[in-house]
Amino acid sequence: MKKSLCRTGFISLPLLLAASLIAAPASAQSAADKKTLPQRSGEIFVVNLPDPTNWKMGSQTEEKNKLMVEYVPKHQSMDAWQEMIASYVFFGVQNAPADVFLARLLDKMNAVCESGRHEKVAAANELGNAAARSVHFCPKSLVSGDGEVTFLKALQGRDNFYIVQRVWRGTPFAQHAQAFTPQKTAEWQRYLDSVVVCDNLDPARACPTGAAK
Repeated sequence: MKKSLCRTGFISLPLLLAASLIAAPASAQSAADKKTLPQRSGEIFVVNLPDPTNWKMGSQTEEKNKLMVEYVPKHQSMDAWQEMIASYVFFGVQNAPADVFLARLLDKMNAVCESGRHEKVAAANELGNAAARSVHFCPKSLVSGDGEVTFLKALQGRDNFYIVQRVWRGTPFAQHAQAFTPQKTAEWQRYLDSVVVCDNLDPARACPTGAAK
């Protein structure tokens, strides 16, 4: 039986990297539901699931200043999954360049992957927050032995730093093979579009209609 990547260390790379990139803040708040991770001062991390009726929370881990929540499809488990969404909150972390953080994270991911590659990090401003995204292709993971495709997005909020990953895991693939169809790539990019950090107490950063309840 395969272990969850959170246990083998691949999915937890953002936690490992954060320790060296970001000074730890004072304290963390707890927990979340399946749709939003509310923070202090009204700031909300909106992590919509592709189809909430077919996804479940697989694990939730809180370590002082960090919170990680992982979701898998209902018919899969944390020990045997093909698709996962993982969200991370680093409480109190401010002024961490999202594009720099993501570029370093991708380098770490390449280090545990055979012939890993990634798309150029794309930086943007979303609802007043610095954001960055990329896609990582791992033909064969040195951790799990599987092929993996990871869509990543990092967001610097006013209060905290946020990351979401959507991961596919399956049969290893050739280095330059097209692991995803253009249609699936577009679908997963739209998913990253739906993940936002917003604040309904700040009109300039108000959550999109229906995004956070």
